[in-house]
Amino acid sequence: MKSNQHSDSATKKLSMAVLLSAAFIGACEQDQAGQQPSDAASNDQQRIEHPQNNPATDKLANERDGSVLDSSAAAPQGAAQYGTLQLATAEIRSASDSDVKGNVDFKPGPELELMQVDIRLVGLEAGEHAIHIHEIGDCSAPDAASAGDHFNPYNASHGAPGADDHHVGDMGNITADAQGQVETTLSFDFLAFSGPANILDKAVVVHAGSDDLESDPAGAAGKRVGCGVIMADREVLAPED
Repeated sequence: MKSNQHSDSATKKLSMAVLLSAAFIGACEQDQAGQQPSDAASNDQQRIEHPQNNPATDKLANERDGSVLDSSAAAPQGAAQYGTLQLATAEIRSASDSDVKGNVDFKPGPELELMQVDIRLVGLEAGEHAIHIHEIGDCSAPDAASAGDHFNPYNASHGAPGADDHHVGDMGNITADAQGQVETTLSFDFLAFSGPANILDKAVVVHAGSDDLESDPAGAAGKRVGCGVIMADREVLAPED
């Protein structure tokens, strides 16, 4: 009798141990199953909160708002100022019954830092003459008054090209030799082929007198004796055969 009771007790204990073990395993599996979505949600939240950890996401986001941070993709200095144009020319013709004629060429200087202006003129009186860019590309009037005022997109005061305040069209003075000829090259950092300071389709005007570099609106430079419209060079723009 005691033997049977001992056997029944052992059986009950074994059964209880099995049940407890099964319950424990079930609880662990449920706990693990419950943790997986939480971990996944946590990972998703991290990607949303810290998209910078994903280079592809960074690049896409930056491209969308126009702020690509890859320095290798940055435009070279001067690209916005000059675009792809390599040369623009103003053919200067006489005005106010003068004999002035010639060419003024505009092209990007070395490393695109300055606009280089090559000036070749004849028919001037010996001495200094003001040379400006005017706001309207029209030289049809006999006195070149059709070219309008100085090109002044920033509403500045007239002044020397090196002054803190001056028109974009203020290029200062050039000097004609005893034969009335000018062959010189000037350089400026405020002229451009694009943007607000775009000089294309504006007019180059040469004056009878010198620019005093201070009097508004035109430096008391006298009548306009030469005028030419600044145009993109068609040979440069023409496609190669």
